[in-house]
Amino acid sequence: MDTSASVSVHTETSAPQRLIALLAQEGGVMEIAESAHRLGVRREEMPLIIAQAQELTRAAGLVLSASDNTVALAAPAEEKSAHLSPAAQETLAAICYLAPVSKETLDYVRGVNTGVVLSALLRAGIVEREEKKDAVFYVPSAAALTALGVARVEDLPEYAARRQSLRQALGYSDEQQQP
Repeated sequence: MDTSASVSVHTETSAPQRLIALLAQEGGVMEIAESAHRLGVRREEMPLIIAQAQELTRAAGLVLSASDNTVALAAPAEEKSAHLSPAAQETLAAICYLAPVSKETLDYVRGVNTGVVLSALLRAGIVEREEKKDAVFYVPSAAALTALGVARVEDLPEYAARRQSLRQALGYSDEQQQP
């Protein structure tokens, strides 16, 4: 009797699992379009794949976050080698709670020209620049959300109340992005 019979088990890795592995291999941050290409899926499929990957990473104690353009994977509350200045922290907080937000609005909220701080945040990959029509807006990057330990801005502390309060103080209506 032959006791060395081999058993073949076919296990296919799901797209969310492959996305997590790809992010781990690539240093944690990737453009969504590039990750879709590397996974062999359409860009339109990525929101569902990202949502499923977020569930898997949450169970493993990791944070997977995404912006409109990037997706990032990291341990929550990961220590960063570079610390943000108070001006950069204030600007990032305004961007997180008001995004998408214009430079003009950021200047008004902070009471100073935020150009230098925005440039530094952009170079560090903490915020992203989005162009809509003829206007430029700033949003937090997926890497920033991951470093903050959240998957999306809505998961920030008291997000809805703070956003509404800021928008009311700025005179925005519910539908209006910028005055």
